[in-house]
Order: sequence, then C-alpha cells, then structure tokens
Amino acid sequence: MKPEDLAASMKIDFQAGHIHLGKNRFLLFSTDGLGFLRKDLINTLGDEITKGVLFRLGYQAGYIEAINLAKDFSWENDQERLQAVCDLHTIKGLAQPVDIKIEVAPDKKHLYMEGKWLDSFEVEQHLKHFGLEKHSVCWTLEGLVSGYVSAVIGHTALCLETACRGKGDPACSWQVKPAAEWGRTGKEMSDFLRSIDIRGRIDLLEQIVDEKTRALKETHEYLLRAEKLVAIGQISAKIAHEIRNPLTVVGGFANLIQRRTRLKMPEKKYVEIIISEVGRLERFLNDVLTYSTEFPIERRQLNINKLIIEVLLLYEDTLARSGIAVHQYLEEDMPLILGDKKKLEEVFIHLFSNAVNAMPKGGHLRIITSHMPDPPPSRLRIEIADSGVGIPADVLDKIFEPFFTTKTISSGLGLTVSREILKRHNGTIKILSEVGKGTTVIVELIL
Repeated sequence: MKPEDLAASMKIDFQAGHIHLGKNRFLLFSTDGLGFLRKDLINTLGDEITKGVLFRLGYQAGYIEAINLAKDFSWENDQERLQAVCDLHTIKGLAQPVDIKIEVAPDKKHLYMEGKWLDSFEVEQHLKHFGLEKHSVCWTLEGLVSGYVSAVIGHTALCLETACRGKGDPACSWQVKPAAEWGRTGKEMSDFLRSIDIRGRIDLLEQIVDEKTRALKETHEYLLRAEKLVAIGQISAKIAHEIRNPLTVVGGFANLIQRRTRLKMPEKKYVEIIISEVGRLERFLNDVLTYSTEFPIERRQLNINKLIIEVLLLYEDTLARSGIAVHQYLEEDMPLILGDKKKLEEVFIHLFSNAVNAMPKGGHLRIITSHMPDPPPSRLRIEIADSGVGIPADVLDKIFEPFFTTKTISSGLGLTVSREILKRHNGTIKILSEVGKGTTVIVELIL
C-alpha cells in the first residue's frame, strides 16, 4: 500500500465529529495545547518522568495502531507494513520522515530501521518553552515508532534518536533495533513501558525538595548566627583583655591583704567577697576568651569512661550534700577516642554542674555510655539524665545562644563553648527536657 492510498482512506465525518483511518479514530489537536501540557508535565514532574509518560503514551498508541491497521489493510510484506508507521507521521502532522531505511528478516528476528524527522512537532514545542537541551526531546515520536514496530515483529523493539534538533543537531536522526541490542539504554527505555508510579515519584520529589529546603534554611540560619557570633566574639575578646589585667591586679592585692593583714569584721568579710567576685569574673572572662578565640586541640588517646569517672570525683562532695544519687551504666571495653582531655573535661564539668543546679532538692543523676557501631559511622554515645526541674520549651530553643542564661551567676557561654569543643572533636550534643520531669543530654563522638 502506497502512502497516498493510506491517506486516501482517511474519512472525516463532520456531522458526527469523527476522523477515522480504517477503524482507528483520530483527533485533530493543537500542537500548542500539547506543548503547554508538555511544559506543565516537565515543570511538575521533571524531564525523566515526563519522558517516561510521553514515551509510554506514544508506545501504546503505536502498538494499537499497528494491530488495527493490520486488520483493515492488506500489506504485501513486512517492509511495507513497517513503512506505514512513517507514512502515518506525515498524515497525522507529527513530522516528515525522510531517508528511511528498513531491514527485516523473514523470521523477524533481525530488524533495523533508520531515518530522519523533519519539522518534529515535539522539537518545535520544546524549543518554544525550554530552548536547547543536552538530550533528545522527541519522546512521543520515539514511543510511537517503538510500539508500532514491536507489534509488527512480535517482540520489543525500540526507536531512539541518535541526534536531535532539540539539542542543536542539524536533524532528528533515529534508529530502530530490538531492545536487547540497545544495551543499557534499551533496558532504561524498556523500564518506561511498565506502569509508572507517578504518585510515588511526586512524593519522592516533594521529600527531596523538603529536605533541600530544610537544609537551605539551616545553612542560612547558621550563616546568620556565625556572622553574629564573629562580631560578638571580636568585641568580647577586646573587652575581656581590657578587663583582665586590672582585675588580676585587684585580685592580687586582695589576696595580699588577706595574707598579710589581721583584719577584723566587717573588713575581713569584705576582702573575702572581693576575692570571691574576682574569681567569678576571671572564670567568666576565661569563658569569653575560649568562646571568642580559636583554641588548639591536643589529640591523645582517651578512655571516655575513665574521663567521666574522674570528673564525677570532683562533684563527689557536692552530690552528697545535695542529696543526689548517681547511677552509672558505663559500657565495658569502650573504644578509645582521640581527643583533648582538658577540653572534654571542661564539657562534662559544665554538664554535671547544670545537672546539679537543676536538682536543688536532690534527685537522681543517670550516666550511660555505649558504643554504637551501627548504623555507620561508629560512635560513642554518652547520656547524662537528671530528675530535675526541666527546661521550658521557649528556653530550650535558646540554650545554645551565646550569653543566654537563666542563672543569676553564669556567663551564658557554657553550652555554647561545650558545643564548639564537641564540634572540634567531630561530635554533637542534643538536649531533651520536660518541665517537672528532668533533662537528658546526649553527646555523640564519632570515632
């Protein structure tokens, strides 16, 4: 059958609103309308999913056309029947196929086709909405030929573009071969012929967008916080240095007076207060300087259980006087870590001090250490839980902010400095709390 014979068989019934080629009903539809649909699909689902949807659409349409046309028309041979898919492109206004070459064996096991599409409607619409791409864009046309040829030869064949005007090539060139001969590309395209879980893909995309948005927000907040901390740190360091020297002089003279002079009340009490307050201010300035300046980390092998036990010994009398019972659950054979003993001691001194202050009427302090190899990376986990007053939710959001404190005597830098020390040890700190029930601090150190 000649192309003109195929075209002559098309019937248009204006009264019924039907267009038929044999028993196949066709539609006249604006390419601009299809272009906007394509645009919306790509903007909503992305290139890969849209490619799958349009390829699958074309494949099903081509497959059904081949079956129906075989019933309606007589063909001299398989080559003529395969040529008809190209003729249909022209009749339907999809593109103009040229330079067609068809090879098909009598048993249909060997198959090869090639050709070019001129004026592809898909290229026209894609360039209109998206411009040039790095990949081919004639996905529906590829699907139509693939489905039609597969129906004719009785096994899956794939039509794929080897060049495309949509990515700047001079012409849209294509080839048809059995799916297996396309290798990995053939497998990927064949996967499109299975049902596409669009809802699942959309959910995945939404999840990815949410994760990226959350990460972007966290990065933005971190940069704002970092900029603020740098400014505060620079000012704080200058002030600390300016105050520290005269403060040392005041403390030195107060100690000298206390040692060399037999003071009576109330002068003796006044000197003791001066020495105590100077000591408190010096500790505060040390926190400020630690926070506002880069501090070196001296890494040596440490046993985290041993370090915790040593820090607890410093609080032995305080814990007893406060009526706080200590419960230790330290996992044996914990791996050694590389860390700065003094800096990590500083972290746990601060955490134990917070726990003691949270239980003014006594209570329970639970300490648990464990090695967690799974899931990777391997890490040590330390939990410090108190049965104290707990932290209100509005305060919990601010506890790592520099200089934020609810205590009358505190630098407000303890947790800020502790988090920075742990960060320098490839570690993290998380605090969970409930008012009236207590607070749990979770420290993790990655090995």
